Amino acid sequence: MLCDNYLHWRFDYRKKVFDKKNIDSALQFLNDLDSSPHLMVYKLSKKYYQYLFNNQIDLAKKMKIDLLDMGCIAGVTNWPV
Repeated sequence: MLCDNYLHWRFDYRKKVFDKKNIDSALQFLNDLDSSPHLMVYKLSKKYYQYLFNNQIDLAKKMKIDLLDMGCIAGVTNWPV
């Protein structure tokens, strides 16, 4: 959850100078999580934030809409885009 919150915060303040290394580390941490159902939303959020930080905003929006349509509301409703 901490990595998700960090990435959300960092995306909100992306206009300011930041260390991309920290973002990459947070994304890698989420990627390396166990694939258990409990942690799946964090693995999905990794893909979502990758889209955002790679300026693929349309893909991020589509992913969020698709997840909400499937009923994945926990955490997803607060995603920034």
